[in-house]
Amino acid sequence: CEHLKYRELPAFNAKGAFLAEEVFDVGDRRVDDDDCHGLAAALALLHPPQLRQLHLQRCSMGDGFAAVLEALTAVPSLELVFAPQNQIGDVAMLGFDRLITVGASLGLRKLALPTNRIGDAGAVSLAHALRAAVLPELEYLFLAENQIGDGGVVPLAEALGGGACPRLSRLSLQGNRLTDTSLSALASALTQGAFAHGEYIYVQENPFTDVGRQTLSAAIAGHPNLLQGHFGWPPPLPRQQLLRQAKVEREDVHTLPKIAQRPYRCPKQRVVLDVPAIAQTAAEPGRLLELAASGGIAAPATGASADLSRTEVPDDFFEQLLEM
Repeated sequence: CEHLKYRELPAFNAKGAFLAEEVFDVGDRRVDDDDCHGLAAALALLHPPQLRQLHLQRCSMGDGFAAVLEALTAVPSLELVFAPQNQIGDVAMLGFDRLITVGASLGLRKLALPTNRIGDAGAVSLAHALRAAVLPELEYLFLAENQIGDGGVVPLAEALGGGACPRLSRLSLQGNRLTDTSLSALASALTQGAFAHGEYIYVQENPFTDVGRQTLSAAIAGHPNLLQGHFGWPPPLPRQQLLRQAKVEREDVHTLPKIAQRPYRCPKQRVVLDVPAIAQTAAEPGRLLELAASGGIAAPATGASADLSRTEVPDDFFEQLLEM
């Protein structure tokens, strides 16, 4: 490789993958600190414009990950860094401090670092980076099964409560060392407007008590985006199921603007869908009735309505309805 004469990963030429593929995967290979610096140098030299995902799972990566973090400024389209089951610890997380120093602002949407050795100091470095808007587009932050306690979670929560990562929808902290103090900090962040697009906060398998659980649960209750907390068994509902239930529990004038002004009404625990009324205003009334029939909904006479409260409707029924 003429551009990486002395900077290839051992037995692996990165040039082709960097310049042609959206996903670069070196998972399940041994990547030591020297290899990390080689990978970082390759990123810095080639500036791969099309690279969107970097997969580094189960490759024994340790402190050298800091160099990879620093090199992410050279990858403008990168959306995902997936590096679980490594040996990434607090020293590696200092790479975020260096990103702050250079004023970096990455377009990363998903950062997955579960099952590593990150402690409070590493989480604090990440919190500083979040507060400095290094990751303004971040949507998923996965830090499960590390060694993070209150000393790391509280700064993270404070950064989020201060407006960092406004698009964050999923925060995974299960299997760490969170006590009631951490859950209270997350609850405070929610009251300050964090997680406006939130979907899930995972905190199960941590040593908090019912007090912490109740504090965070109270902050989550009534969240406008139907945020759910995972505290242990039973798990939260799958997102699609939750959205489907939400559509039957509340009216939203923006839900079906292409079909009718009031295509259905939504008392709690009951759906009444006026199929003929929707058909009269739908762009494809025949398709609508066909869709209703596929969902096991008998199309009643005009003026009547179909009761879905005891009907098994396909998962994508409402999604298809919205697309008409």
